[in-house]
Amino acid sequence: MHLEPITWIPFDLDAINPDLMSEEERQMMNDYHKLVYEVTSPYLDDEEKEWLKKYTREI
Repeated sequence: MHLEPITWIPFDLDAINPDLMSEEERQMMNDYHKLVYEVTSPYLDDEEKEWLKKYTREI
C-alpha cells in the first residue's frame, strides 16, 4: 500500500525535537519538506517563497 499527500504543507519544525527521531524519520521529513517546496513554490511570490524555504529547511 502506498499513500500520497493530498495537501502540501510543512510540519512545524519548532515543535519537533530531531534528537528523538531516527535517521530514517529525519530523512523522511526532509524529503517531504523538499517536495512541499518544489510543488508549492511556483505558485508563490518571492516573500512567500522565503517564508516557505525557512519552514521546509532540513533538520
